[in-house]
Amino acid sequence: MKMSKCWSILLVIAILFNAADSANKTEESVEPKNGGVSDQKGVIGSEPDIMEQWNSQTETSAALVTLGKELAHGKPITATSEVTSVGRVAANANDGDLSTQWESAAKPASITIDLEAVYPVAGVAMSLDPNWTARTQSIAVEGSVDGKTYITLVPEAKYSFQRAPKHRVELEFSFADLRYVRFTGTSNSNPNGIQFTELEVYQDPNHVPPELPDLSVSSVHLSPSAPKPGDEVTFSAVVRNDGTGTLAESNIRMDFTLNPAVSDTTVTEAVYTGSLEPGETVSVTGTASWTASIGTYALQAKASADVQETESQNNARMTYFAVRKPASERTDFEERAEYILQTLASSEPTQTNRTLWVKEAVYHAQARFELGVDVETALDYIASINNNPAGASMFYYTANIDTYLKYGHLYPESLREKVKTNMLAADYSNNGSTENHFLKFRTAGYLVAQTWPEWSKAQATKAFAERDISEMLERFVKYGMKEYDSTTYWALYVECLLMLHDLADDPQMKQKAKMALDWLLANTAAEWVDGYWVSSTNRDYMGMSPKLGAAGTIMGWLYFGGEEQPRLLVNELNYPEGMYSIVPAVSSYRIPDPIQSAVADRDGPYTNLESHDQYPTSKLNWPYGYRKTSYIAERYGVASQFDGYGSLGWSDQMRRWFVRWQSENAFSTFYVSHPKNGALKSGATPYEQVLQHEGTLLAVTNIPANDLKPYITGPLPTGVIDTVEDSSGWIFAHEGNVLLGVKIIKPYSWFEETVGPLVVPVIRSDGLKHAVIVETADPKDYAQAEDVGKTADERRAGELARFMEAIKSGTSVDATGLEDANPTVVYTSLGGDTLSLTFNGKRSVNGEPVDYTSWPLIDNPYMHQEVGSPILTLGHGGKSVEYDFDAWTIQAPSSEPDLGYRQQNAENIR
Repeated sequence: MKMSKCWSILLVIAILFNAADSANKTEESVEPKNGGVSDQKGVIGSEPDIMEQWNSQTETSAALVTLGKELAHGKPITATSEVTSVGRVAANANDGDLSTQWESAAKPASITIDLEAVYPVAGVAMSLDPNWTARTQSIAVEGSVDGKTYITLVPEAKYSFQRAPKHRVELEFSFADLRYVRFTGTSNSNPNGIQFTELEVYQDPNHVPPELPDLSVSSVHLSPSAPKPGDEVTFSAVVRNDGTGTLAESNIRMDFTLNPAVSDTTVTEAVYTGSLEPGETVSVTGTASWTASIGTYALQAKASADVQETESQNNARMTYFAVRKPASERTDFEERAEYILQTLASSEPTQTNRTLWVKEAVYHAQARFELGVDVETALDYIASINNNPAGASMFYYTANIDTYLKYGHLYPESLREKVKTNMLAADYSNNGSTENHFLKFRTAGYLVAQTWPEWSKAQATKAFAERDISEMLERFVKYGMKEYDSTTYWALYVECLLMLHDLADDPQMKQKAKMALDWLLANTAAEWVDGYWVSSTNRDYMGMSPKLGAAGTIMGWLYFGGEEQPRLLVNELNYPEGMYSIVPAVSSYRIPDPIQSAVADRDGPYTNLESHDQYPTSKLNWPYGYRKTSYIAERYGVASQFDGYGSLGWSDQMRRWFVRWQSENAFSTFYVSHPKNGALKSGATPYEQVLQHEGTLLAVTNIPANDLKPYITGPLPTGVIDTVEDSSGWIFAHEGNVLLGVKIIKPYSWFEETVGPLVVPVIRSDGLKHAVIVETADPKDYAQAEDVGKTADERRAGELARFMEAIKSGTSVDATGLEDANPTVVYTSLGGDTLSLTFNGKRSVNGEPVDYTSWPLIDNPYMHQEVGSPILTLGHGGKSVEYDFDAWTIQAPSSEPDLGYRQQNAENIR
């Protein structure tokens, strides 16, 4: 087609399109102002809602009847400017995804595609998101063979991008042999810069290639196929002639390269001398072997010959594999990590909300990378995440840089550049709204600045990130945390510290991260009951089901073990929090033996005391902070906390007290509270106060008369045998691993509530002033010789009957002060101890006032530290280890496996 004839046709098409547009404009929907347009994964970036106003010049819209082979997808692409702050970078314009876009930071602007070889080019297509409002852009198209001298392919014209035909403009022109195609825009009727969601370049459809050979690599192989560390591995590949011409007698060279994104060194090579007919294949094997070492690898096999080919860009093939420790050599920790890795690597992200999908998908990618399986899918996840991170923010920043530093050597160069562009566009000085947000911003900023020191903000970012991380860790290890022992958010702190431990270059930062990890895990170890975490917390959600995995309990199971594997992909909120445990599963960090001993080698029941939120000038719950008590028995525990007198800081997700036990059932937690948010949702009010001594607990409630929830309520699981509601007012339950006695002073009723997959029996007592008494005991303490030979239910019935009798005959309750302005209740326990609690007043055990101001930072038979002290002492079996958080030193050396390859990978890809 001649150029003049082409433009005549284009002008006719433009008139038709403009007429249709004028008739239909009133029916168009506008782009959303917030949230963007939904695609199959959720929410994508939005555009301003601007209706088009343009001058009197003719607008052009064109459609091409026939298109040849598309040449531009995934090829190198550069622009004169980009809006990097929201990820609108050049690479988005030929990634095949209409939900991503390039936008220039100024006008005029150019964007250029390198086809990497010379082709007969005869057409282009320019697209915007099909759901955007109409707009008109002035665009010229040019081409070049050498990237220096350009010829005009289509002179500048104004193109109207309409919803019909799908915001797409197609142009054809007389073919020209080109390698580079440049699109230059000078104006946009929308206030944005020049914009494209996709650019395509087409080969002349009438082009008939000469009969030439075309070498490709059909497959790549390893022997052995699953190498172990130390194996001598040989590489081989199958070469195919995909062309229409014969490859005459030639030397075909095959180069095998490991991790070509970061290394151009050939590991081994092979040469085949001979000819190849069209469709014929030949297998070649490298002349040298490679000694396997632990890690995940990209193996590229690239064929070359001194002949002219139809296509020179398809001569290489990539395969991926991992070298891993043999199963027979794995530790218990590594076996648990394997379960997490295999589960995530063999499943897909399920969240339909785009932000949640981004947060989930990155961990599915990491699991695949680590195992060396389905790596192409993992790369697709990472590309999608970086094309559109939605609102994942600091969660995206830490996960993205962590994945890049561990597995970026597997990324193609275009993806590596996209990650870099996105990471350098973020503001890491943002504080977020919680301490875990703060730590995530600073951790990501520290690692980004370390990775790209040439970044203009690197020095300043690393400086404030290092300062803020150090100050935060010092507060934690001396004064406790605000988001302490959260079944969800504890894992996010561990995650950040693991990243710093594994990836920081600075030995001091690595040491601080390691010691802070030890401190966090020591706190948890003391409250771990074979897979069940027994601790009050300021941030819980439902929290009734230890087996329906929350991020913290799953991560605790990974480190400490438990009676059974947790559910990784479902919890009470139908959210797959097991994903966060991928980071510790692949980390080089291991718990020191003294901390592990606190879990694995216990002499009997004990009480663990802790303090949190005690930093003098920054308390969430001013002025008290939180003082915890946890009674830890062999198969159950009781947890509670003191959090003040009649006032309370933020407490929307607080769980003040509960009893938790090992159970075959998913639901094995009991508590009663004055609800802040709903019957079983987390959250606490200042109208309940508790006193705990060992396995006995007393709670008193004083609800204001105008409160909208004038009642107390909580879940009481059905026991392994029938629960007994005694005429004395006590409720007795045998829960298999704990005997439970509950006395609610006022009348109560029962109903059921559904929480995620659980149907939960719930108890409720109406009124403003309440008292709840809880007694617990180990069923073994109420077993007798006469039970031998009986059925399990008969034995349990006997144990429960003896427990009931002991409580009814050996305890007493004085609730005569319950209706006082400040209610008072006195209880003499099964163990003979007298607990006295006056709301907003004194609390005593056996007449001795409980002094919460003297509570230690942590104290149990295995560890001790005072509030504000830099010294944590761990002791077990006559041996002790001392942590000094002023000097950041440990007096006894820790023992860790040699997994330094993770750090080496991070260094290699920067």
